[in-house]
Amino acid sequence: MKKSFLTAFYLFLIVCSGSVVNGQVTTHFTEILVPKYMYGNGFIGGSVIPYVFRAKLGGLQAGGAYSYDVSLIPDYQDVSDPNAGSANYLIKENGLYVLPYETMKGKFTADANGEYTDWFVVISSSYMSMEDTDIRLQINVSGAGNTNLETVFYSSSLVRCKNFGSADNGGTAIRSTAAAGAKAGNFVMLYDSDDVTARPVSGAIIENDGFDTRNPEYESFLLFAGFYKASVEGVDKAWAALVPNTNANGIRNIVQYNVDGSVAGNSSSADGKWAGLNGTVVNTVDPRGGEGDELIVLDGSVVTIAPPRQQPALAFAAPVPAEVFTGDKDFSVSVTSKSDGAITWLSGNTAVVTVDNSGMVHVAGPGVAEISAIQAENAFYFADTVKATITVKVPRSEPVLSFPASFPTTVIIGSADFDAGVTSTSSAAIEYSSSNAAVITVDGNGVIHIAGVGSAVITASQQENADFKAGSVSKTLTVVDKQVPVVSFQPFSVKIYGDADLVPLASATSAVTPIYSTSNPAVAQVVDGKIKITGAGTADIKALFTGTASYSEITATQMLTVQKKALTIIAEDKTRKQEVANPQLTVKYQGFVNGDTNTNALQEQPVVTTTAVTGSAPGVYPINVAGAVSANYSISYVPGNLTVELVMKDNVISFPNISVKDYGQAEFESLATATSGLPVTLASSNTDVAVIVGSKIRITGAGTATITAIQPGNISYVAAEPVVQTLTVRKAFLVIAPVDTFKVQGTTNPVFRARYTGFVNGDNASVLSTQPAISTSALTVSPAGIYELVAGGAAAANYDIVYNKGVFTINSANGGGQDELLSYCDAPGQLKITVNVQAAAKVSIQLFDAAGKKVLDMPVNLSKGFNTYHINVSRLMPGVYPLRVAGGSLILKSKAVVR
Repeated sequence: MKKSFLTAFYLFLIVCSGSVVNGQVTTHFTEILVPKYMYGNGFIGGSVIPYVFRAKLGGLQAGGAYSYDVSLIPDYQDVSDPNAGSANYLIKENGLYVLPYETMKGKFTADANGEYTDWFVVISSSYMSMEDTDIRLQINVSGAGNTNLETVFYSSSLVRCKNFGSADNGGTAIRSTAAAGAKAGNFVMLYDSDDVTARPVSGAIIENDGFDTRNPEYESFLLFAGFYKASVEGVDKAWAALVPNTNANGIRNIVQYNVDGSVAGNSSSADGKWAGLNGTVVNTVDPRGGEGDELIVLDGSVVTIAPPRQQPALAFAAPVPAEVFTGDKDFSVSVTSKSDGAITWLSGNTAVVTVDNSGMVHVAGPGVAEISAIQAENAFYFADTVKATITVKVPRSEPVLSFPASFPTTVIIGSADFDAGVTSTSSAAIEYSSSNAAVITVDGNGVIHIAGVGSAVITASQQENADFKAGSVSKTLTVVDKQVPVVSFQPFSVKIYGDADLVPLASATSAVTPIYSTSNPAVAQVVDGKIKITGAGTADIKALFTGTASYSEITATQMLTVQKKALTIIAEDKTRKQEVANPQLTVKYQGFVNGDTNTNALQEQPVVTTTAVTGSAPGVYPINVAGAVSANYSISYVPGNLTVELVMKDNVISFPNISVKDYGQAEFESLATATSGLPVTLASSNTDVAVIVGSKIRITGAGTATITAIQPGNISYVAAEPVVQTLTVRKAFLVIAPVDTFKVQGTTNPVFRARYTGFVNGDNASVLSTQPAISTSALTVSPAGIYELVAGGAAAANYDIVYNKGVFTINSANGGGQDELLSYCDAPGQLKITVNVQAAAKVSIQLFDAAGKKVLDMPVNLSKGFNTYHINVSRLMPGVYPLRVAGGSLILKSKAVVR
């Protein structure tokens, strides 16, 4: 969010923004990393670079929310005066540095100890005159429950401002190309000794910090150094700082700090000499190089500021499967590491498995393969490799074992031995077992021997081999002491609730008459040997054949399925008059059987509804029926109709008188309503005066118009009698006044312009049918002085016009023998100031607000005669501002009208 809202004059306000209401000075400013030197180039701007420092503020409210700004205070000024400080500074927003808006400040929250520690970035402006000056750092803080109270924090140490140049009291720019091991948004501090606990010489922020110094909108007040914009700004891991020209030790240590203040890495030099570009060596001892071709450039690939490399501890995030099978789906492997170096995956046998660079493993064929994850080295970590072995096997099949179709389920005691006859798709030996050796035994060849009456489970099983898994199959064999009769039981066809009784057809070779029973009397009952249907559902009908001397007892079962009977519920049609309550809604039934009624056959009674209500308009409305539930009926519904017969009603319009309006008033509601509650429409007889927009009346000009309210009725209401009201619109007032103008005596009068106050509806001078004429009594030869400007003659259809006079000032051609100060706004937001002096002078042009606070302080050099300046005052509120020109023995005062 980078937006240039700061012109040169707004910058001046920033410089003066240290003013504090009820400011109180505190010394809870703990210096952590405060460099000795910063850039400060005197009044004429250029070559700006950032200055960074780290400090802790104390004495705050625990957990309090605060806002702040940062200032620089010359040592000769009172640090307790919040008006003394001035600076441009950056704040962090969404992780990036930005130049704050006019009303925006940095924000922070104090910790539980009432403290706040952070980095602060200050940018010397082109309007600050602090070259070779000692300054203090000032932080103005407000908030935590009292936004009107600001606290001033300031450093105890002084910072010396240096300009780039070869003089002893100057400084030389030092920059680094992308530094290996650096991190954007971190900071570097430059030290002139081996003791990095001492105070650093200078500091810098590591790019890219998010703030674009190349933005042309900042050029009027942030004149960044050309080398900074060209080679540092936006270059990832680049940085730039200042080295004083008189520095016998040179720079011995360059330390990188993380955002939390911890050390991220460093480089050192025993003699202040460092690796430059293309294998050169650069010297930081008394450099005197300024910022041009002689600036110090470090090779960031050699002058690294990273910590010593570490082992990345590369490891698999989860165990890699040691054994998989051909045909398995692709699966993913991953690793963990302290390093963010690139990971490369390799397979030692791509005929077995392949691995892509995302860690996805593809099974290609049987065999053994070793996969490797290889991580490249970087500035922080060594290279590393982890490996895992994967064995790919061909999966074994499930064997298919089966008894022959002829294998009996029942045998008679004394039957001869017989072969189980089990077959299998596996070649492994088949092993047999019996669950009950007292009934059945099976030898190793699968021969079954009948031993006694009862049942036994015969199991054939196989062990796994190279091609097949283990498998088994079982069969139950029952041994009886009598012959089992053969039963025939004819299946039932599907029945419907309400069908007649049916006769079951079951027989057996034992010639025994069956005895029938039912599993579900709610569906079917046995009555005199017949099956009586009693409900929908299913029931097992069992036929029992009792045993005889030659045959054993046996049963047979068939399932009887009874479907629900179709039942139709019909909503009966009804009729009523409009505005009458609905009649009782009723239904009739078609399809009941067995003497059923809705009372005994429905578990849930139907619900009858309609969308019509008492106030419904005439028409036909559906009557719907739903919600019935029955165990024995499948229900469908037939809707009916409720007819609401029309009863017409009265309809009367109420339309209040319309008050007199003025051209330029907003559109307004007519307040016309109808007793029917139906919408009222409007019509205008004169669209030059008013038009209708929806339910509102929009004024289009002065005059009168007849507004008619209409309600045509509907199916329930008769049409209403139209009602008419008269709308009168008066003209708006327009004030025309000449723009104050001046000229030099003896010159031709300029073209006079008019300014307008009172246009509405977006109108401008183009709506005037006759443009105003502006006259004055002053001629080309008129003497210096003040003359009236008179406007008149304008005409407009929708405006009553009044006129104000203007001022025409004629200045003497040679200054008239005395100093003069004149000003006026020749365009909105543009103040034109003319100073006529008899001798050259170095002065400041100053504007003050109503409270006496400076809102402009612009140093200028006046030449003898007329001096004219155009100043942007669009940020100021319209009004009259005291104007003063002061410098040396010259003081001129006037009033400036800002519009």
